[in-house]
Amino acid sequence: MSDVPPGKHAMVMRWRAHLEETLATLERTLGAARSRMDVVGERPTNRGERAEVTSQGYLADGLGRRIEEVRTALALLEEVNLAASDRIRAGSLVAVEEADGGMRWLLVLPGGDGTRVWDEDRAVSVVPPGSPWVRALRDRGVGDEVSIERATGPVTVRVTSVT
Repeated sequence: MSDVPPGKHAMVMRWRAHLEETLATLERTLGAARSRMDVVGERPTNRGERAEVTSQGYLADGLGRRIEEVRTALALLEEVNLAASDRIRAGSLVAVEEADGGMRWLLVLPGGDGTRVWDEDRAVSVVPPGSPWVRALRDRGVGDEVSIERATGPVTVRVTSVT
């Protein structure tokens, strides 16, 4: 990672640590859900007990899926090219200026979910390569203007930085 800008490298490491912490939490929660599915002795006889075992099973299933998503994101993170680029792609750190003059920083990484990581005094939103913002900005460079559809209506942004 010697050709990765230092600030970007630090943010990627924070994101990796966040994913690893999330994975550990999910795995602990999955263990607790599975332990509550265990039936000691006879099968539950009342609806409440049966419902509890069933709901813990559904919870365990959902947690298992989320664990696989996070593991996949961690594996994909290892493959992302983080070197500086003049075009927006996976691994890019992007600054865009909105029409009202506000700045938005995006770090395009697997598993991104809008969580913010901090670099000095700026908040940077980690977004996945398939997000609507990244799809609209993909392969754009500094100076390009793009209209992005949001829930509140379209917004035009201008790319001011790509690393």
